[in-house]
Amino acid sequence: MFLIVSELFNNALDHGVLGLDSRTKSLEGGFERYLEERERRLAELNDGVIDIGFHLHMADQRPFLDIQVRDSGRGFDYHAYIDAPDDDQSLYQTHGRGIRLVKTLCEEVTYKDNGNRVFARYAL
Repeated sequence: MFLIVSELFNNALDHGVLGLDSRTKSLEGGFERYLEERERRLAELNDGVIDIGFHLHMADQRPFLDIQVRDSGRGFDYHAYIDAPDDDQSLYQTHGRGIRLVKTLCEEVTYKDNGNRVFARYAL
């Protein structure tokens, strides 16, 4: 559960609220640049919203935890990540690995709006 929530939160913060681009990580010295830019944008942040909701329930006699995350960012084109086969390595070479991890751990992952809302269902 921790991995799911942390991936969803970090994606909302980094890409939604802060507007960072993961492609930076693939450049030479890019990961360090990415972290420096993240730190700079956090220090300059004046506003932004990340809402996280949890709903624990039973369905078909199994316990589930539904996790919803919404951020105030512009969103992203999530279709390429959600619709891609799990064995499509080219898509995940430099970014998108967190989405893939969440898809692997959850029963369901659904993005909404412009990609700034995500729903994940985890079977307990």
